[in-house]
Amino acid sequence: MFAAVADALERGEPAALVTIVSTTGSTPQRIGAKMLVFADGRLVGHDRRGCYENDAFWKAREAITSRKPAARALRLSDDFAQETGLIWAGRWTCTSNRLSRRPSLYIVGAGHVGFHLARIAQEVGFRVHVADDRDEFANAERFPRPPR
Repeated sequence: MFAAVADALERGEPAALVTIVSTTGSTPQRIGAKMLVFADGRLVGHDRRGCYENDAFWKAREAITSRKPAARALRLSDDFAQETGLIWAGRWTCTSNRLSRRPSLYIVGAGHVGFHLARIAQEVGFRVHVADDRDEFANAERFPRPPR
Protein backbone atom coordinates (compact mmCIF):
# COMPACT_ATOMS: atom_id res chain seq x y z
CA MET A 1 0.00 0.00 0.00
CA PHE A 2 2.68 2.49 0.96
CA ALA A 3 4.64 1.80 -2.22
CA ALA A 4 1.49 2.54 -4.24
CA VAL A 5 0.98 5.79 -2.30
CA ALA A 6 4.61 6.79 -2.89
CA ASP A 7 4.29 6.00 -6.62
CA ALA A 8 1.09 8.05 -6.91
CA LEU A 9 2.73 10.98 -5.13
CA GLU A 10 5.81 10.77 -7.32
CA ARG A 11 3.68 10.77 -10.47
CA GLY A 12 1.44 13.53 -9.12
CA GLU A 13 -1.58 11.35 -9.81
CA PRO A 14 -4.83 12.40 -8.07
CA ALA A 15 -5.75 9.83 -5.43
CA ALA A 16 -7.19 9.53 -1.93
CA LEU A 17 -6.28 7.19 0.88
CA VAL A 18 -9.18 5.68 2.82
CA THR A 19 -8.33 4.49 6.33
CA ILE A 20 -10.61 2.75 8.81
CA VAL A 21 -10.19 4.68 12.08
CA SER A 22 -12.77 2.97 14.32
CA THR A 23 -15.03 -0.09 14.35
CA THR A 24 -17.78 -1.43 16.57
CA GLY A 25 -19.42 -4.82 16.28
CA SER A 26 -18.96 -7.02 13.27
CA THR A 27 -17.45 -5.24 10.25
CA PRO A 28 -15.73 -6.47 7.10
CA GLN A 29 -12.55 -4.49 7.84
CA ARG A 30 -10.51 -3.71 10.94
CA ILE A 31 -8.99 -0.50 12.26
CA GLY A 32 -6.06 0.55 10.10
CA ALA A 33 -7.29 -1.13 6.90
CA LYS A 34 -6.53 1.03 3.88
CA MET A 35 -7.75 1.46 0.32
CA LEU A 36 -6.13 3.76 -2.23
CA VAL A 37 -8.63 5.23 -4.70
CA PHE A 38 -7.55 6.95 -7.90
CA ALA A 39 -9.53 9.63 -9.75
CA ASP A 40 -10.10 7.25 -12.66
CA GLY A 41 -11.66 4.62 -10.36
CA ARG A 42 -8.70 2.25 -9.96
CA LEU A 43 -8.13 0.77 -6.52
CA VAL A 44 -5.25 -0.59 -4.51
CA GLY A 45 -6.22 -2.57 -1.46
CA HIS A 46 -9.78 -3.67 -0.79
CA ASP A 47 -12.33 -3.84 -3.56
CA ARG A 48 -15.64 -1.98 -3.55
CA ARG A 49 -18.01 -4.93 -3.78
CA GLY A 50 -19.31 -4.56 -0.23
CA CYS A 51 -21.72 -1.84 0.94
CA TYR A 52 -19.16 -0.28 3.26
CA GLU A 53 -16.34 -0.40 0.75
CA ASN A 54 -18.47 1.03 -2.07
CA ASP A 55 -19.57 3.95 0.10
CA ALA A 56 -15.98 4.60 1.19
CA PHE A 57 -14.90 4.47 -2.47
CA TRP A 58 -17.34 7.23 -3.45
CA LYS A 59 -16.37 9.38 -0.46
CA ALA A 60 -12.74 9.06 -1.54
CA ARG A 61 -13.65 10.17 -5.07
CA GLU A 62 -15.38 13.21 -3.53
CA ALA A 63 -12.26 13.99 -1.49
CA ILE A 64 -10.16 13.92 -4.67
CA THR A 65 -12.48 16.34 -6.44
CA SER A 66 -13.13 18.69 -3.50
CA ARG A 67 -9.53 18.54 -2.26
CA LYS A 68 -10.94 18.30 1.26
CA PRO A 69 -10.61 15.37 3.68
CA ALA A 70 -13.80 13.56 4.62
CA ALA A 71 -14.85 11.33 7.48
CA ARG A 72 -17.75 8.94 7.16
CA ALA A 73 -19.51 6.85 9.77
CA LEU A 74 -21.21 3.79 8.31
CA ARG A 75 -23.69 1.52 10.06
CA LEU A 76 -25.46 -1.62 8.96
CA SER A 77 -28.29 -2.64 11.24
CA ASP A 78 -29.16 -6.23 12.03
CA ASP A 79 -32.41 -5.81 10.09
CA PHE A 80 -30.62 -4.52 6.98
CA ALA A 81 -28.03 -7.28 7.23
CA GLN A 82 -30.75 -9.92 7.50
CA GLU A 83 -32.76 -8.48 4.57
CA THR A 84 -29.74 -8.34 2.25
CA GLY A 85 -28.06 -11.53 3.39
CA LEU A 86 -25.00 -9.70 4.72
CA ILE A 87 -23.17 -11.12 7.69
CA TRP A 88 -21.94 -7.70 8.93
CA ALA A 89 -24.01 -5.63 11.31
CA GLY A 90 -21.52 -3.28 12.92
CA ARG A 91 -20.26 0.25 12.44
CA TRP A 92 -17.07 1.74 11.18
CA THR A 93 -15.69 5.19 10.64
CA CYS A 94 -13.30 5.88 7.81
CA THR A 95 -11.40 8.92 6.65
CA SER A 96 -10.65 9.83 3.05
CA ASN A 97 -7.64 12.05 2.54
CA ARG A 98 -6.56 13.34 -0.86
CA LEU A 99 -2.88 12.71 -1.45
CA SER A 100 -0.77 15.76 -2.02
CA ARG A 101 2.82 16.05 -3.02
CA ARG A 102 5.45 16.95 -0.53
CA PRO A 103 5.54 20.68 0.02
CA SER A 104 8.51 22.58 -1.35
CA LEU A 105 10.71 24.90 0.65
CA TYR A 106 12.87 27.44 -1.17
CA ILE A 107 15.85 28.63 0.82
CA VAL A 108 17.70 31.70 -0.41
CA GLY A 109 21.17 31.58 1.07
CA ALA A 110 23.26 28.45 1.55
CA GLY A 111 25.25 29.64 4.56
CA HIS A 112 25.15 28.08 8.01
CA VAL A 113 21.48 28.92 8.67
CA GLY A 114 20.34 27.70 5.24
CA PHE A 115 22.42 24.54 5.65
CA HIS A 116 20.74 23.54 8.94
CA LEU A 117 17.30 24.65 7.83
CA ALA A 118 17.60 22.44 4.72
CA ARG A 119 18.58 19.41 6.80
CA ILE A 120 15.67 19.82 9.21
CA ALA A 121 13.19 20.50 6.41
CA GLN A 122 14.24 17.37 4.51
CA GLU A 123 13.86 15.27 7.65
CA VAL A 124 10.24 16.35 8.08
CA GLY A 125 9.34 15.76 4.44
CA PHE A 126 9.92 18.99 2.54
CA ARG A 127 11.32 19.05 -0.96
CA VAL A 128 14.19 21.51 -0.48
CA HIS A 129 15.53 23.92 -3.11
CA VAL A 130 18.55 26.05 -2.23
CA ALA A 131 19.65 29.16 -4.11
CA ASP A 132 22.93 30.95 -3.58
CA ASP A 133 25.37 32.55 -6.03
CA ARG A 134 28.33 31.09 -4.12
CA ASP A 135 29.24 27.71 -5.61
CA GLU A 136 31.34 26.80 -2.58
CA PHE A 137 28.16 26.91 -0.45
CA ALA A 138 25.34 25.85 -2.80
CA ASN A 139 26.49 22.50 -4.16
CA ALA A 140 25.43 18.85 -4.14
CA GLU A 141 28.11 17.96 -1.60
CA ARG A 142 26.63 20.28 1.04
CA PHE A 143 23.02 19.73 -0.02
CA PRO A 144 22.69 16.13 -1.22
CA ARG A 145 19.36 14.91 -2.57
CA PRO A 146 17.64 12.54 -0.15
CA PRO A 147 17.10 8.96 -1.35
CA ARG A 148 13.68 8.31 -2.86
